[in-house]
Amino acid sequence: MNEQKPIQNNSEEVDLGQLFKLIGKGFDKIGNAIKALFSKAFHVLILFLMFIQKHFIKFVIAGVVGLAVGYFFDKQGGTMYKSEMIVEPNFGSVQQLYNNVNYYNELAREKDFEGLSNAFKINVDEASNIETIKVSPFIDENQKYRLFDEFIKGLDTTTIKNIKFDNFLKNFNSQTSKFHKITFNGFTSVIAKKCEAQIINAIAENKYFEFQKTISNDNLIFQEEIYKNQLNKIDSLYVFYQNLALKSVEQSVPSTTISLSDGEKDKDVNIELLNKIDEIKEFIVDINIEKANNKEIINVISAFPNQGVAIKGVLETYKFFGFVLAIGILTMILVLLEVNKFLKKYKANLQA
Repeated sequence: MNEQKPIQNNSEEVDLGQLFKLIGKGFDKIGNAIKALFSKAFHVLILFLMFIQKHFIKFVIAGVVGLAVGYFFDKQGGTMYKSEMIVEPNFGSVQQLYNNVNYYNELAREKDFEGLSNAFKINVDEASNIETIKVSPFIDENQKYRLFDEFIKGLDTTTIKNIKFDNFLKNFNSQTSKFHKITFNGFTSVIAKKCEAQIINAIAENKYFEFQKTISNDNLIFQEEIYKNQLNKIDSLYVFYQNLALKSVEQSVPSTTISLSDGEKDKDVNIELLNKIDEIKEFIVDINIEKANNKEIINVISAFPNQGVAIKGVLETYKFFGFVLAIGILTMILVLLEVNKFLKKYKANLQA
């Protein structure tokens, strides 16, 4: 037995040596792959720089032309002003809001100033200052989590297990957001404020939404009356038990034997009644909050400012757009020319 141990140790040393060699080869392959990747990336970078160097003057001319054209349009259009309004649509009016705003934006895009004039009840000269009108959901991650929590509350346990937050976000409809932002761009600082009332009224005057609002308010008033009646009855019942407890105490005073069973029972009943009173009061508070939130078909959380903010960002000017567009068009033309040269050479080699 003692003679076999050195043989086993030698075998183990050989196995470990082979293992380390395999690991070393693996790291060498990974290192070579990374080196090859960087080498190819460096080669592509050099080709790109050579391409820029070859056509540098052309790119400079194209950039200058793009900036000049953009500068001309910036001067022609004048200063652009941005205004934003946050609204909360009620009674399923969010789809109508999006339809209306998209319609206004289409009129502005087509320069249909007469249509804008009729839509906003302003004169044509004022309507000609409208550039774009857009609407988007105004939501953050916390609101998305709250929407997800409300969504799963109405589901059974088995379904909840199969629904993940990431999947909910993938199928998230932006129009289910509680708040929405209307962005108004125009060439005068006050044009958005002049159009604000009509954006709201166009939806608020809809007969369907007016009917939904009336029904909702009537239901809330009816629920409030029910809770108040229940509260009055429970208050009366509480007073009754209080009087009954006092009478029981008065009757038990002369007696030398005191029973705690009835007293404990009355105490439990009183606590239950007090808890029920607090619960109903919370319901009434919730109803009042809902009545306030549903007072209007469109709640204006933050109205358009009296004067919009001038858009001075470089990325939002025609100069930037013109520069990028000119460089992009030139790059596409030069690449197509290079591809054409390569195809001609390739064809010539095939025919040789």
